[in-house]
Amino acid sequence: MRKFGAFETAAALAAPQPVLLHNTGANFLTDHLRGTYKAIKAAKSFRGESARLPDDSLISWIAGLKSRYASYDSDTVIRNV
Repeated sequence: MRKFGAFETAAALAAPQPVLLHNTGANFLTDHLRGTYKAIKAAKSFRGESARLPDDSLISWIAGLKSRYASYDSDTVIRNV
């Protein structure tokens, strides 16, 4: 997997499923991944933050997924996150 771009490639394969990357700092670039989500018209499913998000923000993001996938069982939501 590392030959193909390591983490970024693996995350791109998950598109258009929701993804949240936080605490990436300045050295972990997410532009390509953000562009991948935008290209497949799933930009709202990608969130990248260079700073660490507080726990309440993470909980809010996950809660938003629960409402988005309300018709699925909880195992499906967890696998898609």
